[in-house]
Amino acid sequence: YKQAPPCGPDPAPSALSPSQPSGASLSDEDAIASIERVSDDHYRMESRVLAAVYDAGGRGVLRSMRVIPVTANGKRKGLRLMRMRPEGVAAHLGLMNGDIVESVNGYEVGEPDKALETYAKLRDARRLDVLIERRGNPSTIDIDVVPDGTIDKRPKPAGSASPSALPAPPPRPAPASPSPMRPGTP
Repeated sequence: YKQAPPCGPDPAPSALSPSQPSGASLSDEDAIASIERVSDDHYRMESRVLAAVYDAGGRGVLRSMRVIPVTANGKRKGLRLMRMRPEGVAAHLGLMNGDIVESVNGYEVGEPDKALETYAKLRDARRLDVLIERRGNPSTIDIDVVPDGTIDKRPKPAGSASPSALPAPPPRPAPASPSPMRPGTP
């Protein structure tokens, strides 16, 4: 059997990048260039990365790892991250092999229905507080979702200067000060 071509107009271009069709995932390279590490447990991420996770149904981030439900005392505890690629998006957001993600912004992710509910509620989040267990200890990774264009760590083409690459202005000369009066002079 031949498969019929899709009906309807071509998908509209996405705001993720001019060359990507809607629903396409953001490349790992572009996503990683849109993530900034502030500290070991604090990151900044452009909103286009979060949008790409939703546009691709999470597959873009999940393709760089395996996620396994974890049960403790008969209750689902969270999702263990395994086989993470060190160059993957999740690793650039501070997550590590073996981490157990317990909640995001207070929403539990251990039960499948709760994970889906959390996923739906975080689409427009401006901050993600990811509660994890790492090597038996609780920890939180904070991710600020910032406007697109705020972060870009990709190398700039030769000849293009970013504001931080411009030379510093020359120092201003010190203002002339009146000569001090000597004691005993009128």
